[in-house]
Amino acid sequence: MKRGAKGDSGRRPASIAATGRGTESAGYCSKEFAADYMDMSVKSIERRISDGALPAFRVGNTRTVRIKICDLDAMMVPVQP
Repeated sequence: MKRGAKGDSGRRPASIAATGRGTESAGYCSKEFAADYMDMSVKSIERRISDGALPAFRVGNTRTVRIKICDLDAMMVPVQP
């Protein structure tokens, strides 16, 4: 995964770091953004949604799915030393 500019926290995909644009400002993101953000595949994100580990929201009557950034952050578990 590409990281943002030097000094960046590294949590945003390079495309967002470079432009400063994206759906993350609204608190929601696409499955593709979520996969990049979590350094996972889109298929892994879809599995987490299917098994209920990651809540997702459909936009109206479309096939578009959005995920809350805070739900992605909540999936993070501290590593025990």
